[in-house]
Amino acid sequence: MLPRMPSLDSLKSSWESFQVHESVNLYKGGGGTQRLIRAIGKGKAMEMILTGRMMDASEAEACGLIAKVLPIDKLQEYSLNIADQIGKYSPIAVELAKEAILQAEEMPLSNGLTFERRLFHATFATV
Repeated sequence: MLPRMPSLDSLKSSWESFQVHESVNLYKGGGGTQRLIRAIGKGKAMEMILTGRMMDASEAEACGLIAKVLPIDKLQEYSLNIADQIGKYSPIAVELAKEAILQAEEMPLSNGLTFERRLFHATFATV
């Protein structure tokens, strides 16, 4: 089964949670100040949140917010190749790697390293 791609609407909604709502001078409290700084660093997050400036795809790629910028006509082929490559690995190993990556955003490095080590040791029980 192919990985499910997020819809453009959900991506837009996620991105908008990072923006200051300039039309009525409201501060958005959707977690953008906490998430964006972890994703792109304090300086760029400060600039974007305080000015409400949007980021284009090339800048998002350069900051590491997105993995790759592709023309729309190349997107499906690229995605299928990536899915095929990932599909060659153990589903359990892939799931554990995804879990470790997602948890890395939520915990200090020392805790993340311990978590990763536990997951690594757990993979031996699956062989």
